[in-house]
Amino acid sequence: MTRTTKTATQGFLYLLPIWAIGMILGQLGLQLIASAYGVSNLMELVSNLATTDPTPNELAGLKWGSLFSHFCGYTLVALGFSLIWKPKRAMDFLLLNRSAKFWTYLLLPLLALCLYPIAMQLYALNQMMTPESWIAKETIALQEKLMSMNSPMELLTNFLLVGLAAGLGEELLFRGILQRLLSQLTKNLDLGIWIAALLFSLIHFQPEGFIPRFLLGALLGYSLRWTGSLWTPILLHIAFNSSQLLLYYYFADQMSEQTGLELPIYLGILAYPLAFAICFLLYKGHKKQGDIQADDYLPS
Repeated sequence: MTRTTKTATQGFLYLLPIWAIGMILGQLGLQLIASAYGVSNLMELVSNLATTDPTPNELAGLKWGSLFSHFCGYTLVALGFSLIWKPKRAMDFLLLNRSAKFWTYLLLPLLALCLYPIAMQLYALNQMMTPESWIAKETIALQEKLMSMNSPMELLTNFLLVGLAAGLGEELLFRGILQRLLSQLTKNLDLGIWIAALLFSLIHFQPEGFIPRFLLGALLGYSLRWTGSLWTPILLHIAFNSSQLLLYYYFADQMSEQTGLELPIYLGILAYPLAFAICFLLYKGHKKQGDIQADDYLPS
């Protein structure tokens, strides 16, 4: 077991500088792309988003710059670390060479839709518990501007940024690498899942959304454990983010900052047992695959 702990510790020593380099490259790229779209002072633009609308060019620069920044800070870091850490077994290390059962992928969009009202209720509760001074108003304003969509092309751009880039990159890093290293470090799969979920929520720097994001991170972690394939949390994350995008695109005028889209009460009530039932199916339907993954995570 000593070997396992040492390996995980060494993994973090490799990961941290790679992550720092990726974040620096991402920020430099964001600055360059934004300036190419006419943004002379990026910090000033972001700080004024709550009171000032950016021009179409400035908004495009923010979106494409954020896409590049996110790619460097998450996807590139995860792939780079995996290729350095396990040069001949990177896909196996990330559990990308495994697939869940086919019916799993059919259920993930339904699970994502069930999670939406649950997440919004938790967000409203979290916001009531958060002191006004803690609320990340600049981040909320930035997200609102990035989510603004007036054409199918802007919807596609946001899908690349919010759906694909976030779903793929964050799962590669948090579930593919951090959860694995933390599970090895603590010698406990559950601890690895919950600590990775905690870091996942903290890194978004939004105290008013900490609880729903923390619980979503845990569910994504358990979906990996149950199915033994990283494609499960990746596709669930993409489906969850994309469902929010579509709702925002088609029902923006009915959206509330606290509760999102106002849904009929019975749909909110049905979401809980339906989400639980789907999670139970994922667990029961992949029991052997989960056991195999546990052996991989915690070698003797």
